[in-house]
Amino acid sequence: MNKPTPKKSTAAAAPAQKKAALPEVERPKKTSVSPAIRKHVAANLKRWMASDPNLDTQVKVATASKVAQTTVSRILKGETPATADILDAIAKAFRRDPGDLLTNNADMKVQYDVAKFARLPDYERVRIEAYIKHVLAEHELPSTDEPKKKTSR
Repeated sequence: MNKPTPKKSTAAAAPAQKKAALPEVERPKKTSVSPAIRKHVAANLKRWMASDPNLDTQVKVATASKVAQTTVSRILKGETPATADILDAIAKAFRRDPGDLLTNNADMKVQYDVAKFARLPDYERVRIEAYIKHVLAEHELPSTDEPKKKTSR
């Protein structure tokens, strides 16, 4: 036969031992994208939208980039940081480099279709680069070391 198990006494329970306090481990703080970067992204995206009639609304940008319209809106307002994937998707919709959204001198860069340029033969890319260098050289300021040439009248 089975013996009945004895019941535990609740009256005289031993005091629970306190666990030793463990030193707190310093956890890395979540970093947030700085407001300055958000501002650059928003300003650059607004500029891009203003210059492209095919992508001049949030809905058009959202459709072309497959990014939610609400996300596009929040990026334009600087309310949310854009992930690298979102920046990439938006930049591809504009056929631009995603890094251009992050910089404050994006308008100083030559704007072109990066994918088409990449498909060009090497000799064509070299020609384009040589032409750009040529035009820039024509517009360089004369150095101050050279004596000024006298003009005849």
